[in-house]
Amino acid sequence: MNARRKVSSAAIFLKKTYDMIDTAPSSVAGWSDDGGSFIVREPKEFAAYMLPKYFKHSNFSSFVRQLNFYGFRKTKKEVLLVALETDDLKNSWEFHHELFHQHKPHLMAKIKRKTNYTEQFSDATSTGDDIDDLRNDVTEIKTHLTNLTDQIASLSRLVHSVCHDSLKRSRDDEEPSFVAEKPPPQQRRVMYEQQQFVDNLQYVDVIPFDMLAAPGAHTYATASDMQLRQTLLDAFAYPKPTTDDDDQYRIAL
Repeated sequence: MNARRKVSSAAIFLKKTYDMIDTAPSSVAGWSDDGGSFIVREPKEFAAYMLPKYFKHSNFSSFVRQLNFYGFRKTKKEVLLVALETDDLKNSWEFHHELFHQHKPHLMAKIKRKTNYTEQFSDATSTGDDIDDLRNDVTEIKTHLTNLTDQIASLSRLVHSVCHDSLKRSRDDEEPSFVAEKPPPQQRRVMYEQQQFVDNLQYVDVIPFDMLAAPGAHTYATASDMQLRQTLLDAFAYPKPTTDDDDQYRIAL
């Protein structure tokens, strides 16, 4: 009865940690052979499945820092033993506190959380472990950020390519299949002069063609071919007539 009272007076964090280690699958976490320490064999699975059952987070580093505040120490492994261990054991974490024992749960009521800043970080080993944890967290965050950046860049290229193809197809649908090329300047000048020639022909006053063969019939009848040609060319420069006189001398074109 007295032992139960002592257990109930222990810190909530310690009681939850005790129950969590006691009920965890042996492949994930458990007590050491003598019960004087506990081992987390699979930190990732422990954080993902065990921590959320007892705490409001799944951060293994935060759990380790809380253990440090209560005076727990990470057990150091001998270099030779580490070399002989499997990969699973190399990733394991073992924690020890002289008042945290599998077969003596009532002792943890004597464990007090450190409140003095100096006491919390006076132990160089604990500080080194915290730094290692923070470095690991930063490395994981950087890796995750790099992956996200690559994914965003890939999506941006994909969106740009899709938009470019869509815009190109839209322009192709709007434009005619055949677009006449604009003639060069020299050709445009010739075309302009030809059009002017046709426009002037509509307003040139000339005599009927049959009168050209009658000598003395008209002023133009005795003109030479060259003079007639020059006369007609000069007539092209005249403005459009404003009266309808002498319709008999107008050639309908």
